Amino acid sequence: MRYAYLKTNHAVKELERVSANPDNVPEGGPDAYVAHFVRLTDGNPGLVLSVHFQPEQDAYIRRGNVEAYSFYWCSRLLKRFGSIAEKPAGTIVRRLVVSMRIYWLLFRFRPTHLLCWAHSFPLWAAYLAARSCRARFVYSRHNRILGGNDPLYLRLTNAIDRWIIRHADAVVVHGPYLRDQLLQVGISADRLVEYNWGFRHLVEQSQDDHEVPDINKNGATRIVLYIGRIEETKGVFDLLHACANRLSADPHTKLVYVGDGTDLARLRSLVSEIGLGRNVQLLGMVPHRLLGGVIRQSTIVVTPTQTSFPEGRCMATMEGLIMGVPVVAPDWGPFPYLVKHEYNGLLYNADSIADLKFSIERVLEDASLRARLQTGARESGARLCDVKVNFSQTVKTAFDIAGTSLRVDNKAS
Repeated sequence: MRYAYLKTNHAVKELERVSANPDNVPEGGPDAYVAHFVRLTDGNPGLVLSVHFQPEQDAYIRRGNVEAYSFYWCSRLLKRFGSIAEKPAGTIVRRLVVSMRIYWLLFRFRPTHLLCWAHSFPLWAAYLAARSCRARFVYSRHNRILGGNDPLYLRLTNAIDRWIIRHADAVVVHGPYLRDQLLQVGISADRLVEYNWGFRHLVEQSQDDHEVPDINKNGATRIVLYIGRIEETKGVFDLLHACANRLSADPHTKLVYVGDGTDLARLRSLVSEIGLGRNVQLLGMVPHRLLGGVIRQSTIVVTPTQTSFPEGRCMATMEGLIMGVPVVAPDWGPFPYLVKHEYNGLLYNADSIADLKFSIERVLEDASLRARLQTGARESGARLCDVKVNFSQTVKTAFDIAGTSLRVDNKAS
């Protein structure tokens, strides 16, 4: 058997970190998926491919039976054309170039099992490679599939994506919200395998506090915490504007961002520009084993994702509840599946900075409401804490279903 995996982020760095500690397979955090893929291969040849934006170069690594390639979206060839490569036509060419490389590497590797977490051109390349090699094709969905007022080109690419997903041999779907969405677009229930991370490790790791960043410095007693990618569509600037007046007037309130992303420098500049450097802390990436300890110090976790972002799982919401911290979240997509208004958090009108501000103020000002939400968060977190199967077991189940689907399809043809 030969296993291949197409994903986002930086597979080379992830495999490098995972292979440095092979006996400790992470159950959460950015490296967990690659770690579980390595476990799934069980010594058979493995190939991991990914595309990324930073740093601006391609990368390759081989560790044992598994090799990994990470491609920078803007190839060195296209970078010679400067700003032209950033235009819509240049974007299409960039994606085509990377996708052709993905197809060629997969075709050359000849996988028997192909797991794909991608969309648009890379997904199409992976599907074509799987069919060329007669491999079992399992699709893994993390983000929303049914959009709202998407531009025409996105509606077109999403339509092609949905066709491929409907023809996948099996689909690993992350959480009940995405399961409902995929059922709506015509994926048969017998080809869906629902998966949710367990979070027992987050609670256990948070007991080791000596390396956890101290976010209660300077007398802060009310901590508003954001966890996730630092990007505009994730609502990081909405959150800053919602908290700005209070941060200026109340030295005991602090806004803390955990994460990295394309808008981190812009956010840091804006914080400095409006003079909130003392009350806003940008921690950058925090090792996953320390994340529970950071959450434990916070008053509320806020997930201010805009509706333009294809949110599908809201991991930060789950992590906040696991640690017994109330969550303020928008009233759309996956968030109402986890946040029950006035029970374990508050839901606000999506994309409304004014309503986001009002909800944050309610939790910070009303001690009785805060205590009630903390109780609800702890109860919800207890239900989320454990999961019966891990990711590698889930994918193995999906590949077994894929094999059955292929046999049925072959008989039908």
